[in-house]
Order: sequence, then structure tokens, then C-alpha cells
Amino acid sequence: MDYRGLTKAHVTKLRDQKAGTPEAANHRVKALSALFEWACGEAELAETNPVHGVKKFKSNTTGHHTWTQDEMDQFAAHHNPGSKAHLCFTVLRYTGLRISDVSRLGPKHLYTDRETGLLHFKIATKKNESNTSKVIDMPVLPPLALAIKDLDEQATFVQTQWGKQYSIKSLGNRFSTWCNQANLPHCSAHGIRKADAVLAAEQGATAHELLSMFGWEKLSTAEIYTRKANAKRLSQTGSSKLLKK
Repeated sequence: MDYRGLTKAHVTKLRDQKAGTPEAANHRVKALSALFEWACGEAELAETNPVHGVKKFKSNTTGHHTWTQDEMDQFAAHHNPGSKAHLCFTVLRYTGLRISDVSRLGPKHLYTDRETGLLHFKIATKKNESNTSKVIDMPVLPPLALAIKDLDEQATFVQTQWGKQYSIKSLGNRFSTWCNQANLPHCSAHGIRKADAVLAAEQGATAHELLSMFGWEKLSTAEIYTRKANAKRLSQTGSSKLLKK
């Protein structure tokens, strides 16, 4: 139908068609809303956004599964050092980058900091909350430095068997295959990023440090992890108070 005839009732029906998968339904609503915001604003093709007032479904999902240390150990035990799977895992684990940025990361993103003498990687990320570019500049941690030390001649650290750069989708699919091979079908590349955020927060990283490390723009995103870490610490220190003195 002509987009000018789309009403709130139509959007609601489109949402309800995906009721069995709430996150997919919400994504449909979000995508339509963004489209009409553009149409009403910059493009001047529409006067109203028919998505306004259409509520998203409540969902109990927390998104991608956050890897546990046991799952990381299991993956590393199945895919030995030197394998492409282990290399990709190492890059994900010790950069905190999304798979979209890992697919592009290579020697060209490395430099030595003049003040500290430490090797850094610096990359403009492809995605964040507002779909703008955010530069991540972090030291190269020892496990990552060891994994990439002989890859100076490659365009990207993780590349195809033909020596080409992976597309985002193909590397994501490939990593899913590696997870399945390690008997971790519920795990994903993004889950490692979440595990990194949890670990950093539990080690005392502040919300602003997390913003810098992971390229988030909203402080509330980082505070999800710091609140959970603080709650865990408080429950551990407070549990002794259940004992009668």
C-alpha cells in the first residue's frame, strides 16, 4: 500500500504478526519508526509518523548470552592456539570490539604511544546507539599481542582462507560455526563483548571507563554493568552480616 495511507492500526497489525517473537516485533516497530522519522524530517515526504503510540512488546530476553569463564575455557580447549577460530576469539576477547569491527581490524590500526611506549590499536567503530562513528583507542593487551605478532603483512588479522577480509555477516556466521563445533551453540561473538564488560566492571572499571572502552554513548548503558558489579560486591560483603555474632 502507499506509505501515505499507513496508520497506527496498520503498524499495530504489523507488530502483532510477530507476536510469537517479541524482539522481532519490536525491531519491526523500531525500524518503521526510524523510517518515518526520516520521512517526516529530512526527506519531507510525510507529515506524521504512524508509529507514534504503538507500544513495544515486553520481553524477558536479555539479548545475547554472556559467556562464562568455563565457556571461554571450553572454546579455547577445542580450538587450539594457531587456529583461525582461536585467533578470532582472542581478538574479540581482548579488544571488546563488535564483530563488525573485528572483521576490519588489522596492522593499519596499530601504533605505538609516544608517551608510554605501549602498542595501541585505534579504530573508528561502525555502530553504536546513534549509528555514529566512535573511535576506540586502547593498549594491545599481552594475549592479543602474542596472537598477532606474525601478522604484520595481512590487511586484517582475521581473514578468509583466500587472504581476503571477511564481510561482517560471513565472519559472524563463521564464528557461530566455531561455537557449534565447541558444543557452545548458545554462544555468539557479541556475548564475548558482554562478558568483557561484566569482567571490567567487576574489576572496578567505572561507567566512564566502560564508555571509552566499548564505544557506548549513553551512560545508562555502562551503568547497567557497574550496578550489577556493585550489587554483587555488596551482596558478598553483606552476606557475613547474616551470621549472628
